[in-house]
Parts: sequence; structure tokens; C-alpha cells
Amino acid sequence: MSILTFLIEYKWTILFYLVIILLVYINKRKFDIEGKIVALYRTKVGLRFIDRFVKGKEELIKILGLCGIGIGYIGMLAVFYLMFRLLLEALKQPAVFTVSPVLPGVPIAGIGIKFPLVIGWISLLVIIVIHEFSHGIVAKAFKQKIKSSGVAFIGPILGAFVEIDEKKLQKQPDHVQYSVFAAGPNSNIITSLIFMLLLGLLVAPAITAMEVNAGVKIDVHDTLPADLSGLKSDDVIVKINNQSTQSVEDFLALGNTVPDETYIFHTKDGRAVEVVSRPHPENASLGQFGIDLYQETALKNPSGINTAWHAVLLWIRELLFWLFLIGLNIGLINFLPIFITDGARMLQISLNRMIKDQEKAKKTWLFINRLGLLIIILLFLIPIIMRIFEGLSSLA
Repeated sequence: MSILTFLIEYKWTILFYLVIILLVYINKRKFDIEGKIVALYRTKVGLRFIDRFVKGKEELIKILGLCGIGIGYIGMLAVFYLMFRLLLEALKQPAVFTVSPVLPGVPIAGIGIKFPLVIGWISLLVIIVIHEFSHGIVAKAFKQKIKSSGVAFIGPILGAFVEIDEKKLQKQPDHVQYSVFAAGPNSNIITSLIFMLLLGLLVAPAITAMEVNAGVKIDVHDTLPADLSGLKSDDVIVKINNQSTQSVEDFLALGNTVPDETYIFHTKDGRAVEVVSRPHPENASLGQFGIDLYQETALKNPSGINTAWHAVLLWIRELLFWLFLIGLNIGLINFLPIFITDGARMLQISLNRMIKDQEKAKKTWLFINRLGLLIIILLFLIPIIMRIFEGLSSLA
């Protein structure tokens, strides 16, 4: 992709982040700068909500917070195990494995899915607010002082925070600190499961009830038969050799493709395209078109109200999907000890109690955090390094 093509395709994303940077710069006197790269805008927004939410429910919230401690340590062990497994897979199959950060408005590297700009930031802000306010709610139940709330910026990246009096919190019993730190990740994991249930049990069935199958949308692989014949990605196939293919199941029911055979694909826009299959590289007795299949649907009753309601449900479905996916990942990664995470702070308290020699406890904590950070770095770098080697090999 050329620079010009990139600028054209991502113009709104680029404009959005430039506006954010400009707004922060214009209002820089209103921000507190920490660590030279983090800009904090402190407010009292939401603090009254925390007070009202907690009032009368202190004991219940304390019990839930204490239960979250065990879940937190289970999560810490689980995410460490998961990261080790991912690292092993990356080492075994670096060519097909990739891990990358996600940024609204930018495709997720390796899988081709674009993290949408508007829905992406809505979902991220919802997840961050849930995370931070959960810390504040549990802290308030244990009578800890909440100093402020606000918006945070790391360059153009937005965030939110609830600022707890750290000095006072550090003087509290271990179980209080554990409860406060575990509250954020646990709330993200629990709410992500709720979002998944809402998606699977309510929104998805409601959308399905409004739709009928309307053909098979295809994604065409370069230089393979479908591409060479003139078919394009996002074409919708409605018939093959005069046999109806209104669903993916209909397409598959046509049976195994014969190699070196001519098939006539009828598209939704009225074209009839001849595709000559080629022998499949893994099984020469089968034919290959070089396409991926996706179900195309249409509204049963395309009235104005139905069309509008359907569009709303599709938007909610996408939002719930990202709330589930990103919320679950943020919750889990916050249990991985990598210096700034809630899991790192929980682990630090435990090691300080378990190891009498505080210098040794600190060194152990640093080792575990460096190990966690190393795994994350390797998961990012291995696919990149392998692509570089493949590129160099192709030039040799």
C-alpha cells in the first residue's frame, strides 16, 4: 500500500487522532503531565455516583471484592499459561501466527479485521470506565479516599481513570489492597461475558428472525481460478451450473469439486462467470476455486421501519462483539504481571509477605514481570522477524 493510498483509505482515522492531539495541545495548561507522555485531566465527575452506588451495599461489595481475590490469582495463572502456549505456537508456526495491538480505526495485523473507529472507541471507553469505576467502588466500600476521576491521554490514545489515595491504600490490610486491585480486571471479564450473552441470546436471534438467505458472498484469493476468471471479492453467488445456492449449505451440498472442470457461477448482479477448477495442492483428486464462503442475507420484509430497526440491531451486534472481545482481553492482560498491571501489584503484595528478605522479594517480582513483558514482546516480534527473513530469502 502506497502512502497516498493509506492516507486516502484512513483519512478519517488520521483526522480523528490529529484532532485529539490538537485539543490536548491547545488545552495543555488544564492537564497534569506525568512521565512526560501521559496527560491527565482531573475532575470530580462520577464520584457522587460511586458514593450513591456504594451507600447501603458496603458489606455486599466487600464480600464480592474478597471473592475476586481468588479469581484474580486464578486469572493470573491462567493468563501466564495462555501466554506460554501462544509463545509455543508462535515458535512452531510463525508464518501463520501473529499478535498485535489494537487501535480503533486500524486493521488488526494478521487477521485483516478492522477495529472500527467509532464503535471501537465507544467500546474501549465503556470497558475502561467499567474497569476504573470498579476499582473506585470497591475502594469506597472499604472507606478509602477517592481523590478524582478524569480523562487520560497517552499521545492520541484516550483513557479514563479513578484516582484513589495510594498512600492511604498502601497502609491498609492486604485483603483490602487485593480486593481493590482485582476489582477492575474481574469486572471486565464478568461484563464481557454478559455482553456475549446479550449478543448470543437476544441480539443475534432477533437479527436472524428478520433475515432470509440471499446467496453466498465470496472472498477471492489472488492468482487462483476464481480470481483469474474475473470474480471479485464480495460478489454474491446465487447459482452454480443452474443449481440454486442461497446458502453456504447449498454451496457445499453440490459436492466435491472436480479438478480441471468448468463451473458456471451466476452472481447476484446478473453475471455468468466460467471458472475452471484446478487440482487442490493437498489432494489432487479434488478441485479448487480459491474462494472463502460467507452467508449473504436479506430482510424478509424490507419496509422502512424494518430496515431502520435492522440497521440498529446490526450496530448493536457489532458493539457487543467488540465489548466482549476487547473487554475479555483487557481483563485477562491486566492479571498478567507486567509492572503497571493490577496483577503486578497483587503479586508485589504477596511476595513482600511471603519472602522476608525484601530485596529478594523485589528481585523476584522484577524477574516475573520481566518474564511477562518478554513473552509479550516475543509474541509481537516473532511474526515480524519471520516475515523479514522470508522477504530476504525471496530476494536471494
